[in-house]
Amino acid sequence: MQSSIRDNYLETEVMTATPQKLQYMLIDAAIRNLGRGKLLRSEGRHEQACEALIRAQQIVTHILSGLNREVDADLTRKVTSIYMFVFRSLNEAQIRGDDSKLDECIRVLEVERETWRLLCQKLEQEQPTENDAAGATLSGRLPQVGDTSTAAKGPHAPRMPALDLSSELLDGEASTGFSIEA
Repeated sequence: MQSSIRDNYLETEVMTATPQKLQYMLIDAAIRNLGRGKLLRSEGRHEQACEALIRAQQIVTHILSGLNREVDADLTRKVTSIYMFVFRSLNEAQIRGDDSKLDECIRVLEVERETWRLLCQKLEQEQPTENDAAGATLSGRLPQVGDTSTAAKGPHAPRMPALDLSSELLDGEASTGFSIEA
């Protein structure tokens, strides 16, 4: 029952999230999986640790595939290099059993997560509230159909490839049996 409630909550959160919030959620899930993999490895539960690290790798791959190369090629190259570093370090950590590589991945992703958290916070503050919309209506200034002036857009909005993010990457048991819960 508890799992079903959590799954429903997560699905609702994913379906209503902005692209920026989805990016934040993916990075957060990758960090949780890295931490979980590291913990499981230290407990000698290597198969489960491998599953958690593979899950983190899948999330990083998804983030890489969602980069919008058409917006700012230079910025995209820089961001790609960050996530490729994480991807390669994660591979090395798995092959060599090197927890220091996992720590590097976590540090890099924590900076990314904080960046996206601040961006989400800023965008939330910039969006008009229901009271602002009511005030605009009362003053005779009605929003126009198709008005995207308040929509989250621009170079800071990642292009997300079509994928069901609700349970596959963010939480719960996937069809592969992997879990990203920490």
